[in-house]
Amino acid sequence: MNTQPIRKEEVKKKGKVLDFTTGKKKVKGKDIKLRKDGKPKQTKSNAKKNRDNVYPFKEEDIPKMVQCFQKQIDIAIAKKSKQKELIARRNLAGFIMGMNIGLRASDLVSLKWSDIYDKDFNFLEGKKITPKKTRKKKKHVLLKYNDAFKRAIDEYRIHCKIRDINSYIFESREGGYIKPSTWGGIIKSVAKSAEIEYNVCSHSLRKTFARVRYDHSIQKDKTLVELMRIFNHASLTVTLDYICICEEELEQLYNDVNLGYEIM
Repeated sequence: MNTQPIRKEEVKKKGKVLDFTTGKKKVKGKDIKLRKDGKPKQTKSNAKKNRDNVYPFKEEDIPKMVQCFQKQIDIAIAKKSKQKELIARRNLAGFIMGMNIGLRASDLVSLKWSDIYDKDFNFLEGKKITPKKTRKKKKHVLLKYNDAFKRAIDEYRIHCKIRDINSYIFESREGGYIKPSTWGGIIKSVAKSAEIEYNVCSHSLRKTFARVRYDHSIQKDKTLVELMRIFNHASLTVTLDYICICEEELEQLYNDVNLGYEIM
């Protein structure tokens, strides 16, 4: 039986290209490495591409998410499952806390009670932490807690049996804290239940933190600079892309302030 050598072939589907010789998916000219099952590998490059393709939660969708999280709590209570109830309360707290503190998922899920409270469980004024992503560069961020964040963690804390203030807030059943990928799966699952059609993941919480502050700001140019500093972005352009500002909004930003003819 004669066999022909395998040639480099490409199959196009829904704007994406799969190169059979390399096992890579091309999106807008960029390669994304795939696993044997066809799903993207968990690489740093893929993680960045995935983050770039997710969106902040729209404000009108946040109550829908909260209701779905609360429904999971109610179901667990009805079934008299203390473990599932605690997990559901943990997830609701994490969702609200994440939108109000603006940390990356890896830093949010690894928070300890001692990052928020003193030994008597009074709120700290703030605390400097070293994000995992910028640890080698020795960059720090200062944690600050608003009222929504405080309420979320307090309501969760009263259901927890905290033996050590240095233990993790978002504990996993396997020990330690839940993995960022697990947290991302939880967010996606609840978003599906809430019938949210745009792409979201755990990183959407951090983007929501920024986007809502931008939307509510009177001095948007000043807020952009502040967000750029908070997120350690290299430029305002990066921040604008990060919070999914569209071209029409950019035009409005330029037109909001007109200088030079105030006294004429």
